Amino acid sequence: MKKKRNLVITLIVLAAAIAAIFAANPERRVERYVAKHKDTIEHSLENGLGISSSIRAKYFNTWEGEHNMTEFILFTWGDNYYGCYYSPDDVPLAFQNTEVELTQGENGYWIWHGEGDNQGETYRIEENWYYFKATF
Repeated sequence: MKKKRNLVITLIVLAAAIAAIFAANPERRVERYVAKHKDTIEHSLENGLGISSSIRAKYFNTWEGEHNMTEFILFTWGDNYYGCYYSPDDVPLAFQNTEVELTQGENGYWIWHGEGDNQGETYRIEENWYYFKATF
């Protein structure tokens, strides 16, 4: 019985540690995703090809507007959505290309506020690629 209890405690501690690492580094996860998949995604978009199933994203959509974007939701954590988007015009945009004002924040971030408690942030990872976090 004691071994089973110790195993359960160990698993709980391990799960908490993984969750803490996951929650603390969403930006790095997104940046690694972009580094790994950007060339394939750009080639597909530029040539009118579909997005390959090898591009592991929870969801992706192309949102049209004054500046188009292709957005990749990579993971969620509570009420937060994390991911990246490809901006062919290299313009920072709000989540789902909604028409809300972006305000330049600290450390190269842009922030936006929508209706209610909807808000988010974005920053440029590299040319045409941006990280985002959206909270609802």
